[in-house]
Amino acid sequence: MDVSNDTVVVTKPKVEILPIAESGLVPVRDIEHFRATAQSYWGAAIYANHLVPSLAPLLPMISASPGRLKPGMQSACDYMIALMCRDGFRQAEDWLRDGPSPSPEIAAAVLASVPPTCAPGPPTAGPKRSTPAAGPAPPAVTGTKAGATCG
Repeated sequence: MDVSNDTVVVTKPKVEILPIAESGLVPVRDIEHFRATAQSYWGAAIYANHLVPSLAPLLPMISASPGRLKPGMQSACDYMIALMCRDGFRQAEDWLRDGPSPSPEIAAAVLASVPPTCAPGPPTAGPKRSTPAAGPAPPAVTGTKAGATCG
């Protein structure tokens, strides 16, 4: 069921119910597919998230859609996060390396919405921690394998 069926083509019925096979809907395949869809449906430009490094592996994109949506990180939904995890974050890494940077105006709007605990800033020493006297070291995290999920 598409309850906003007429948002792209205004001559379509407002609500349309079709079998999924006839709907034309497909899952997002990769960042380029997301970018093309966001541009088509939202009029959005997609940029690399060079602004919030702590979230960039999971949210590697920033969208800006003047007059429609506020600039923000994309896409904080389970499906897209799993898509970034699927290849050990290689797709996100490639986008972060090759994707365009947002303009200073877009960057300022995004950073204004970032919680202080995630905001970039100078490194801090943090609290001192005591070293345990003995015991095994925790396992190292080396990334995910194809098809794995994060978390």
